[in-house]
Amino acid sequence: MSYEITVAPLMLRRHTDRPLLVPCSAPGCVTLTMGGTCVEHDVPVVVDFPRGRPYPSPTTRTALADAAA
Repeated sequence: MSYEITVAPLMLRRHTDRPLLVPCSAPGCVTLTMGGTCVEHDVPVVVDFPRGRPYPSPTTRTALADAAA
């Protein structure tokens, strides 16, 4: 295979304008991260299940199995 076929497409995909790891944007934090902030400074995510949890708990499953039997 020629150089143009194997290596040239890979050279076009490189992102050399920005580094992969950057320091955390929180003041005084020097932790390297791939996003804006590190794990310690990320805002916690609250998961809301509008129609309940996606799977019943083990005790609920046992109760449903007993009721069906």
